[in-house]
Amino acid sequence: MNESGRAALAAVKWFFDIDPTTRDQTPLRNVVVLHDDLDIVTGEYKLKFASGPRVHNGYNSVTEVLHTNQFWSARIGIDSREGDRSMPGKAYVLQKMQPEERQKLRQTAKILAEELPYVVLQ
Repeated sequence: MNESGRAALAAVKWFFDIDPTTRDQTPLRNVVVLHDDLDIVTGEYKLKFASGPRVHNGYNSVTEVLHTNQFWSARIGIDSREGDRSMPGKAYVLQKMQPEERQKLRQTAKILAEELPYVVLQ
């Protein structure tokens, strides 16, 4: 996950026939990077252009490899700790999700699948 940029580069080259390493910084308006966010409650999300989390190794890998942050970012909440921060974030994200968390994320995926075409194709 920390090297997601390699997959993003392959996808951008294949789907859009663009090589971000050899072009100007034209925004990648049709590209959406979906990623987990431990600062957002499970099931909620934030969709922004050219803006991602301050600290997220996968997102940072994408911006480094694509040489830009000019794409959509869908930050999907995965925090169900209800204020209990006794477990370190790294351990928390690697544990098995509870059925209710999976159900919330399925619903979020459905909402995003409906919303993204309208946002991205503006």
